[in-house]
Amino acid sequence: MIEEITKEAFHAVQGVSYSKLSKLADGPQAYRLSLEHPATGSGLDLGSVVDKLLTGPETFLDEFYVMTADKPESEMMIAFVETLVSTGNREEAWRRSGYKIGLEQVFGKFQKEGKAYFDALILGKDKKIIDVEMAMKANQIVSELKSNLFTKNYFIAENNNVEIRFQFNMIWDINVQDLTVEVEHPEYNVFITHLIPLKAKGIIDILKIDHEQKLINIIDIKTGAEGFWKSFWRFKYYLQGSMYYYGTIATLSKEYPDYWIMPTKFIYVDTNLFYPPRIYSMTGNDVICGKHGYYAKSPSNNNEIKLKYKGYEQLAAELMWHQKMDRWDYPYEVYMTEGEVEIDAFSIKL
Repeated sequence: MIEEITKEAFHAVQGVSYSKLSKLADGPQAYRLSLEHPATGSGLDLGSVVDKLLTGPETFLDEFYVMTADKPESEMMIAFVETLVSTGNREEAWRRSGYKIGLEQVFGKFQKEGKAYFDALILGKDKKIIDVEMAMKANQIVSELKSNLFTKNYFIAENNNVEIRFQFNMIWDINVQDLTVEVEHPEYNVFITHLIPLKAKGIIDILKIDHEQKLINIIDIKTGAEGFWKSFWRFKYYLQGSMYYYGTIATLSKEYPDYWIMPTKFIYVDTNLFYPPRIYSMTGNDVICGKHGYYAKSPSNNNEIKLKYKGYEQLAAELMWHQKMDRWDYPYEVYMTEGEVEIDAFSIKL
């Protein structure tokens, strides 16, 4: 039996995750900015709604509130209502709203234009608020995934030998190089790598375990309107898929030593519902490159091999270096070259 990790225990662990390392790959400043201002937006919200409806519908209403009330047309009234909800102070709401008329006049307008929106925000306080349109679209997507010829078996077990786990929390150790330490070999005049264990964490959308075939599938659900491949490179899904694959091996190999763990699959859903969902499967090469990085030969020198895409181990080591050194203005390699960046414009790129 797989040992469950509670949400409380999972969130208490300060480990590296795909989302953190993906942001660091964009640059240390992007990483710091993501901590200060977590990503929001309709695409992310819709994906969260779809995930919840698919993998935890029984607690959907505990986390989300579907707002049927319309927002006021006036931006000042919206500011007044939202400030009133957050502070409970009419005068503060009036000051922040930007109205030039008096508080009593504003409150009179509020009763006509903003009260329904205010009541909805109060009911949805401490929850993620979504509108009716988003809720309907999310339900359409869920219905499509559960009925589609190729995807439905990832949500409903075909028989009693198949176990499907949703939102599977994982915490495991990865060994990364401590870039702040150089250890000299006692016999040879070289420096050797100093590895230290680092906690990693991730939540798998769907873990499908076929006990008859002794096969384990890792599935992550993606939603978007730009197409899978653009999203794959922009959000660096190769890092996520690789971390989830090796994390699953670390988590389940003792419990299921003779089971075959497949590389991560992504089910991609077009949020415009124009294209049907499609399953994208990583290969062994994909997960290896996601872990160790991708290297390419120089077109002018076959003996020269350069790192083109960092793997999650390198990014984890660099994150630890930035945290220890508290240096965030440049990527790690720019510090190592004292600010000089090689152009290398014509080397092989994917």
